[in-house]
Amino acid sequence: MPIEPLPDDFLSAIEGEILAGLPNEQGRREVCLRSAAYYALRGVDMIPHREAEDDADYRRRPKRSLPFARRVVTVLASQLYAPAPARSLPGHEGAADWLNAAYDAAQVNGVWQQVDRMSHLHGMAAIQVAATGDPARPLSFQVWSGWHEIVPYEAPWKANEVACCVTIDCADNRTRYTFWTPEFFRVYETDQLRPGQTAGGRLPRFRPELSGQNPYGVLPFAFAWFEPPTSGIDACGGLGPFLSAINSTLDVEASDLAQAVQEYHAPMGVAFDVDVAANPVRVMGRFARLASLPTDLEKSPPGRLEYLQADLDIEGGWTNIRSVIDSELEGLGVPVTSYRMGSKPLASGAALAIEQKPLADYATERRQPFRRYERDLAVASLAVGGTHYDRADLLAAAKEGRLSLAWPGAQVDLPGPERDAQDRAAIELGIESPVTIAMRRYGLTREQAIAHLAQVAADPGLVREAAARLGVPTPPAVDPVQTNGG
Repeated sequence: MPIEPLPDDFLSAIEGEILAGLPNEQGRREVCLRSAAYYALRGVDMIPHREAEDDADYRRRPKRSLPFARRVVTVLASQLYAPAPARSLPGHEGAADWLNAAYDAAQVNGVWQQVDRMSHLHGMAAIQVAATGDPARPLSFQVWSGWHEIVPYEAPWKANEVACCVTIDCADNRTRYTFWTPEFFRVYETDQLRPGQTAGGRLPRFRPELSGQNPYGVLPFAFAWFEPPTSGIDACGGLGPFLSAINSTLDVEASDLAQAVQEYHAPMGVAFDVDVAANPVRVMGRFARLASLPTDLEKSPPGRLEYLQADLDIEGGWTNIRSVIDSELEGLGVPVTSYRMGSKPLASGAALAIEQKPLADYATERRQPFRRYERDLAVASLAVGGTHYDRADLLAAAKEGRLSLAWPGAQVDLPGPERDAQDRAAIELGIESPVTIAMRRYGLTREQAIAHLAQVAADPGLVREAAARLGVPTPPAVDPVQTNGG
């Protein structure tokens, strides 16, 4: 958080950029919007026109888009918050209980998972915190998914620290820019676009009636980056442009194959040596007239009908697409089995664990920078909650800013005897407890795992009580050792 007021010339420069429609951000915003389109499975809209292809031909030809970019992002971000860490505030147990309850009510682990995906795609994502006034859900969290939705500005006095930001959202054919600092928020809004309008839609006007002092006294945002910003926040880029370029290439080739299949299943018919007056229009599935002896039409041979049939290697085309995907997945460290979810059996669970291990290692590596991002969100949440609900204990915890995270051990979790043996050995060695194992196996928080184990312990007694009330004999307990032939 900034430790001194932001300079007036710094704020004026940002306001001038906003009033001009953020022209210096347009290039980066366009890149993010393209990546977002592929992630949202709108790649068909991105397939380009061919040379000399008119709009009617473009609309008629079949198009295919593969969900490559989305699938890669979801696989890479699949393990960091599955399961999520346990959070504590050393020396501030009451504040920790309040924060965890607020997080659980707002399902903040799902918010963090989305932020992880968007930081992979766009290089940066942010969470905005707001107080709701509802005791059952005291905080709300909004995700701003990339540079096309939020523009952070670095502190003038410290590199790699966000001092203020501008959020961008659209509603009712208007674009709204909200300029946030620890001292104030200012709203700028464009005029409503008219149908067919293509110019003048980015220039906003200041809306003083919608603006005011920041009620929290801190910047109520936490930022997460694809890679930790070490040489400036502007240098942080995600995988979106790279994945979009590959997705575009794959989509063009898949669309060409789709058209080839269409032509193959409905080839063009050709009529040789028919009457010269016959002049059929070429329509898919009908015949076009050709003369094999154009210089001697009076003595032409009998007419015949044929189809033009190309020798198409459709399987070879798809093999090439799959080989491109496989090579790119290898370069990105994405296991093919995770991408395709195929049913081809592997030699053993150990072989699958070896193939999936890079993803577990990748998630473990990302935990370290996310400790900082989690701390930033916790500090913002405590400051917002402490100010709005007049809680001095929350403000004290925010000022100290000590968040402790405990992630369960990262490993490839494969159901079966091997996993059971590993968990049993971990308990015997004293390096894990049934609670941490339940957290890892079922993706639970610490509190949920404790409640789950308590329920499991209580269930046999409840079953016996219910059986006694109903007069149903209770089945004898099964010895798992004897059942397994031990």
